[in-house]
Amino acid sequence: MKRKIISLFTGLIIAASVSVASASVPYDGGPGGGWGVGLSSLFSLRGDIVSFSSEISQSFNSGDTSSQAAKSITISGVGITAVGDIRIRIPDNLDMYWDTAVPTSEIKVLDMNTDTDSLKVSNQVSYPDENVVTKRAKIVFFNVDSDFDPYGTDNIKITGLKFKGFSLQAGQRSNFGQLGLDISNSGINQYRDPKYKNITLKYPGGDGWSMADSVARAMASPTITAPVAGNQLIVGATKNITWNAAGLTGTIKLQYSKDNFVSSIIDISGAESLSMATGTFSWQVPNDIYAAVKVRLVDNSNPDIKAESGEFKIIGSFSWVTPAGGENWANTTSQNISWNTSGSIGYVKLEYSRDNFVSDIKQIIASLSQSGSTTTYAWAVPDIAAASVKLRVSDTSDPTTVFKDSNAFAITGLELLSPNGVEEWEVGKPHLNGIQWKSNGTVSNDIRIRYSKNGGTNFPTDITTADQGATDNYSWTPTDADISTQGRIRVFSNSAPGNINDMSDANFKVVAAPKITVNAP
Repeated sequence: MKRKIISLFTGLIIAASVSVASASVPYDGGPGGGWGVGLSSLFSLRGDIVSFSSEISQSFNSGDTSSQAAKSITISGVGITAVGDIRIRIPDNLDMYWDTAVPTSEIKVLDMNTDTDSLKVSNQVSYPDENVVTKRAKIVFFNVDSDFDPYGTDNIKITGLKFKGFSLQAGQRSNFGQLGLDISNSGINQYRDPKYKNITLKYPGGDGWSMADSVARAMASPTITAPVAGNQLIVGATKNITWNAAGLTGTIKLQYSKDNFVSSIIDISGAESLSMATGTFSWQVPNDIYAAVKVRLVDNSNPDIKAESGEFKIIGSFSWVTPAGGENWANTTSQNISWNTSGSIGYVKLEYSRDNFVSDIKQIIASLSQSGSTTTYAWAVPDIAAASVKLRVSDTSDPTTVFKDSNAFAITGLELLSPNGVEEWEVGKPHLNGIQWKSNGTVSNDIRIRYSKNGGTNFPTDITTADQGATDNYSWTPTDADISTQGRIRVFSNSAPGNINDMSDANFKVVAAPKITVNAP
């Protein structure tokens, strides 16, 4: 981008000596030099100078919230070079601005000789004085890609630019200004064509506006006080949107967006025309889950007056139906678990824990597809015994934020704790409390223990026929008959051996005791 000197036009200014004679007069308007002024008359100017004109004039009603197109603007002349640029400025005395949201594709810079895209000036506009907060700009910038023809045959027409704002200043019933053309090149060259464009702002009669209201709107700045950055709003819940708009009157509308109000702008239902002074609106959070959402208010009379919240989340939620808490489920059985979902959550993860999800966290299923408000899943209750178990359902896309734990329930039955497959026990050596199990719930104190040497295919050997249960452990001394590399233990309730039982998770070893042979003395 080329920037040298920005010149503000308030009238017809020519930085050169101009003569109506036929002789050319050299440029004398400042450092840089090299420009001359050609033939001039009372009605037109020609030569190394720029002329600017547009179609007649335009009028706008103050307070109009729409964006209105500027009529076509034509620029012609010689001496415009690629070292400079062309800027069109809205007069400071008019409280109106260029609409910086107009897409580049809608702005056309045409060669008037061919009515095709100009090869001299690009339509890639910018707004060098745009305010990052209010998005207001008085100047639109066009880059000059190549020098204009020195014989004055290059003429361009600009269409597609739009104005917005349209607010009268205090005490004015109407106001007008003259659209100016700024040129920066190798020297100082200021010019306004006699055919400058008149722009008039008119006071809208009968709409209830007052000058005091206009001044207040120009000075006040509303703020959103809730929601704030980092909030998590649950689908279907009610959240108060609150704002501070001291000094402002009239009505506003509320909107939300998931892309910082670039293209996704959704009007909040029921909040299209709220009193500015109300300061609050009860919002039912929509089913529009997203990680970065903002709300904003917009003054219905002047859309340049607005305020945005910080980024917050819209999230779904869960509530458990089954288990409700207090159930006793036998291990190794199938139990239907179910939960309700608020919001569109497509996939969930299921887990269980015996220590309130501190460290003992076991996965049931990593990703379960769901639809609708209630989901049921047939859970194969694990082969454990525990007095307090909880389930957890979570959103697979945001599991640390969106989850719900069930109330505690119990899993009844037997769970063998040792031996479980890594042990190596020696014949003849007592293994004090070596066989250990856990029982829970309605298990009677009639626990029996058997041994298998073939990996659990059958358990023919009784380790004890006496009822156990009160101690949940038993001391065993293997014999030579028990030697095996595929040893397993099974504990079971003598009164219900087929339903209440558990065995070693894997094979363990029973090995012969080392023998010492004494050959002497």
